[in-house]
Amino acid sequence: MNEKERNKFQRIMRKFDSKAKAKVDLALIELREMYEHLSSEERHEIRAWLDQVADANEMMPRVGINMSMKIEFSEQIGEDEYRTVQIPILAFKRAFESWDRGEFYTPTTFGELV
Repeated sequence: MNEKERNKFQRIMRKFDSKAKAKVDLALIELREMYEHLSSEERHEIRAWLDQVADANEMMPRVGINMSMKIEFSEQIGEDEYRTVQIPILAFKRAFESWDRGEFYTPTTFGELV
């Protein structure tokens, strides 16, 4: 790849990265609101489920098969109005882990963005 092609590729990737981060950032705001309303028992149940999903992903054979999951949750915000949010499962898992420790969460890997 020559320098002109490399620069073009980098511009495309920066644009993709910015859009992906903006989308996940908005979803994380919604997820944090949901998290704040969960009981400790509900948080425990979700963490146990997330651990099982992560384990299943690790057991996937590496023969060109890729498992990708997103979590979608909806919240009623009006009589006939719902807000739906999708977030990559890795971001969901890492966000919960950070918030459980009382820390902020910022996605830093590709798997947390898509």
